[in-house]
Amino acid sequence: MARYARDEARDWARENLVGVVNCTIPSFTADLRAINEKAIRHDTRLAIEHGFMGTLGVSEVSIQLPEYLDFLRVIKDEAGDRLLLRRSTTTPRPSATRRTSASCSSRCTCGASARASTRPTSPYD
Repeated sequence: MARYARDEARDWARENLVGVVNCTIPSFTADLRAINEKAIRHDTRLAIEHGFMGTLGVSEVSIQLPEYLDFLRVIKDEAGDRLLLRRSTTTPRPSATRRTSASCSSRCTCGASARASTRPTSPYD
């Protein structure tokens, strides 16, 4: 988690948010019953090896909130401070987005440094 005072935020961002952030999509076991921790750790190491400064843990897949938070914890455990971890609170339904945000607040133990929260647009809304 980034540490800075409110009045230091802009300077911290200019110094630390330099580079490209990739997206890490959750990997699942062959039977689709659980996240594939070994594969997620592999993807995280590759992101670091390729020089990304951060990663967004993608949530726009068929994944339950507890699985998503475990997915983020695995990324953070593997990356440590070598990647800035962003979490997504995007869901197809606004009520689910609110639950995700509440469950994964800035004090969340998943290790994410920031969140990207937008509602996808759809012609079917």
